[in-house]
Amino acid sequence: MKGLRVDAIFMCPCDLKQNAWYIKKLINKGFKFVFLDNIPQLSNITFIDIDHENSIFSIVQSLIEQGYKRIAILNPPDNKHYSAARLKGYRAAVTRHGLLDETLIFKSRGMEFENGVAFADKIKNRISDIDAIVACDDYVALGIISRLQESGIRVPEDVAVTGFGGSDICKMVTPKITTVELPTEEIGRWAGELILKQIKQPNSCKGTSICLKTEIKYRDSTKKAGKKRKARNQ
Repeated sequence: MKGLRVDAIFMCPCDLKQNAWYIKKLINKGFKFVFLDNIPQLSNITFIDIDHENSIFSIVQSLIEQGYKRIAILNPPDNKHYSAARLKGYRAAVTRHGLLDETLIFKSRGMEFENGVAFADKIKNRISDIDAIVACDDYVALGIISRLQESGIRVPEDVAVTGFGGSDICKMVTPKITTVELPTEEIGRWAGELILKQIKQPNSCKGTSICLKTEIKYRDSTKKAGKKRKARNQ
């Protein structure tokens, strides 16, 4: 990138700590970064984040309001900076209603379709004890639904499943998947503004953090008999 005289970089790191030391070295050499999605464990960096804690709190709360009580969470791996925040939001929601059960808290090994399949294999014999699953990613949710359906377990009749991310795939499968949708246009706008500001005025926005709200898109994967959602959420 330096050889190509790149002015600035948008980066979505895959890991909280891996290569953080090298990113810091590049910053010290004058590279300008705006971090999106996952954020490296570094101080005084510029990044755009979403409110993970309240996002999970809201989707769990909505499940509880529909009558779901045994709500499992498949949380992101610890190498994602938002793992702790999402778990905190989940705990807050279920604790408020007296529904906290530590045996319903699981950790995903990754954020891919295959991780959802592996989780479904792990818990499919416990479905009678679980009535909803909050997955860490849309593709993980798809993996869970796919494997459960192969095993004769119906979604949402036997268990509800939610995703996270707002991927278009959620609208293309059966059942369509309820998910937390990210404000992608707003993320892009803020990223552009922050990167241009750094280019024009170096060090002008060091340490700047933007936290954006999400929106829940309610779809078929969480529909409970007798419960209806407003059309704008479909």
